[in-house]
Amino acid sequence: MILTYISAFFPLLVTTVGFFRIRFLNKTEKIILTVMVLSLLTEAVGRILDIFFKKHNMFVLNSYVIIETLLLSIFYVKVLANKRINMVVTLFLVLFIVISVWQMLTSHLPGFNHISMSLESVWMIFLSFFTFYHLMHTETDTFITQKPVFWFNTGFLIFFCGNLFVNLVSRYYQHADVSFFSVIWNIYCFLNITQYILIIIGFWKTKERLDCKK
Repeated sequence: MILTYISAFFPLLVTTVGFFRIRFLNKTEKIILTVMVLSLLTEAVGRILDIFFKKHNMFVLNSYVIIETLLLSIFYVKVLANKRINMVVTLFLVLFIVISVWQMLTSHLPGFNHISMSLESVWMIFLSFFTFYHLMHTETDTFITQKPVFWFNTGFLIFFCGNLFVNLVSRYYQHADVSFFSVIWNIYCFLNITQYILIIIGFWKTKERLDCKK
């Protein structure tokens, strides 16, 4: 329960840090800030629907998954700056959006869109590994740990690797007892918190990067 509250608080914290550092962010890094703002709004709207209107918030969360995948894919396109990757990203996004919207429209039961979440996780893991490869082979003038993208990418890789595991386990062990799902949820919250901490570090590294150029 404590991890749930901490995890819910972190979108506000990371968004606050992002706006505090916004003058140091380039256009690509501002995409990450946009994702954080949307994460905060999704958390707020979801809780308002749940607490005050007693309605499920799955439509909001599933919609966020689609928008998040779109924005993060654009972020990686700008980081990698590779025409072949651009083509692959475009093809994937078209397929992903079609599948995700179809799942949302045809599902009769409220709940996470497990197919979309799994596809997003696999896709982000692929882009994260490819980005690490790109950084190690192109960044020769500075340590990659000094670059904000390293911290953003690390956060996404850790979160989506864990998220894929959590999603698959919760999907195939639907009849497990409450304590089992409590453990799974705590793992998810821990991964979420870890991701946000690394993104905060990334935002903080933007000024250090500029200082190094002076």
